[in-house]
Amino acid sequence: MDRRGLPRARRHRAHRLRTGAARRPGRHHRPPRPDAATTVAAFQDAGVHLLMITGDHPDTARAIATRVGIAGPDSVVTTDPTDGDAEPTVYARVLPEQKLAIVADWQRRATSSR
Repeated sequence: MDRRGLPRARRHRAHRLRTGAARRPGRHHRPPRPDAATTVAAFQDAGVHLLMITGDHPDTARAIATRVGIAGPDSVVTTDPTDGDAEPTVYARVLPEQKLAIVADWQRRATSSR
């Protein structure tokens, strides 16, 4: 307890909120791992078609995908995982349960094109 009778954890939380030091969900960004671009290039050289599926904002997703070499300036970024007509390179604002559906759709495309 502190001198005002508040538990220390509560006082610390109040301080973080007043100073803006609290972490806000969705406002943090971790840069790609240093070897991400090298790994992407190796997969692409081996003929693997890479996609990025993320819950991030479309602009953030495009920036990261471009930085690591998954997307280029003309790459399609979509927030609609049910859009079967487009062949996006980056899916943004995707929910976890939608990720499975996207992977299943691409697997169907791969087996039907053989």
